Amino acid sequence: MKSSSTRRTVKRVFVALVLLFALLVACEALARVGGGDMFGGGGSGGGGGGGGDGDLGTLFYLIWLAIEHPAIGVPLLLIFGGYWLFRRHLETKNQLPASAEANFRRNVHGALARTRLRIKTQLAAVTQDDPNFSEILFLDFAQMIQVRLLEAQGAEGHIEALRPFLDEGFFRGLEATHKKSKQAGRKIDSVIIGAIHVGGVMSLASAWSLSCTVELNYSSHERGKQQDWYARWQLNFERAKGVLSKGPDAIRTLGCPSCGSPLKLDVKGVCAYCDQAVRPGLFHWKLRSAEEMSREWRIDRPLSLSGHELGSNFPTLYDPELDVAARDFAMRYPGESLGRLKERAQEVFLRLQAAWTSGDWEQARAFESDRLYQVHLFWMDRYRSQGMRNVIEQVEVQDASLAKLDQDAFYEMATLRIRASMIDYTLRGDELVAGSKSQARVFSEYWTFMRRKGFEPGSGKAAGQCPSCGAPIKATMNGRCAHCDAHLSSGQFDWTLAKIEQDEAYAG
Repeated sequence: MKSSSTRRTVKRVFVALVLLFALLVACEALARVGGGDMFGGGGSGGGGGGGGDGDLGTLFYLIWLAIEHPAIGVPLLLIFGGYWLFRRHLETKNQLPASAEANFRRNVHGALARTRLRIKTQLAAVTQDDPNFSEILFLDFAQMIQVRLLEAQGAEGHIEALRPFLDEGFFRGLEATHKKSKQAGRKIDSVIIGAIHVGGVMSLASAWSLSCTVELNYSSHERGKQQDWYARWQLNFERAKGVLSKGPDAIRTLGCPSCGSPLKLDVKGVCAYCDQAVRPGLFHWKLRSAEEMSREWRIDRPLSLSGHELGSNFPTLYDPELDVAARDFAMRYPGESLGRLKERAQEVFLRLQAAWTSGDWEQARAFESDRLYQVHLFWMDRYRSQGMRNVIEQVEVQDASLAKLDQDAFYEMATLRIRASMIDYTLRGDELVAGSKSQARVFSEYWTFMRRKGFEPGSGKAAGQCPSCGAPIKATMNGRCAHCDAHLSSGQFDWTLAKIEQDEAYAG
């Protein structure tokens, strides 16, 4: 039997070989706020929309499937390789049948959707053990750790603040790495998360293990030279069973893992507020390992634009329990109609499209979650780096159908399938590089909104007013009202966009 270190080596060699092949694959990206093509992690992974890296995104997923679930992933990876070679052969003759590509992508997305469904089933077991577990909040926490982990390189004292959330062995190795970074004058900043999703769940003897896949941009500085990177990381978290997760405010800060108070430890590592020894993984999730699976110069990842809308003709996937959930919602909020939810969804949809085409994403800050805001900044940065601008005009919402209502310990969630049409094209300077200035594109996507439980509608504030103080909405970069400091993007005041998924990847 192979040792664990041998297995890890085999995995890394396998990944390196396939990623070498990936660099030869053409990338595709479809514009607009929600994407529409394959963005690894943004579609079926549930990390949000915002564009796509077609074949490369698919390949990353197939690599993960082949490593973690070889019975599914290896056959798909082999099919993908054969398909890619076949496509390149036909493209040289300009004979690629559109149906062949569509069928292949549909089959891949079906496999990814089934994988997502399996992960959701596994997360249900976590929720059974921990009724406070919220996937939304866990991913917020994981994203915060990822950003702080990178920004701590070369920064004075930052790594110590992470210590209560890192496995002790991992922390010691990280400490040595960051010491070398500091000595070399290497620093990392401008970390923007493009996608983050739960990649796997394991039930250990006395703990839960959750892995996350993260796609991001960042800039590194060393000896006065800046380099901009696109990278893909894997984070592995662990926490003891029988622990209740933190609430929205506590989980988004690096306080004491036990009581959530500002971190203040004595010489023995005991919290000054709750008198508990701070032991990573005992009261809160700890990061057991973090590995950069791939890294490329951003300039080497060009955006070439395509227009695949594979799932728009698929029937809407309604949750079987939707009617029951709707009746339950009406009992919890007797004065509120679900029609108001649809109106809010359309309002947010139109505001985000306007912000996207203007290039001023701050206009959208109050209408989507912190994590999704990072996703869209990621893609805006990608377009700017290529000297491109996506323009959206004549936006029309044709339908917004409620597909699912759900809830966890802290949030109400509502998923709507939005069908719309728009003029959608991309410019480099004045040159048209993709899309059409005259022909409208028709598409549909699943948009998931969240709202804090116990929300009381009917504040009487207009759509452009802060729901807390009534002033014209002006959100800061951290999603707070510039006038009263209310956290507008937390879902505390109204439905806030949390996730965008493509039709062919949505798993319900």
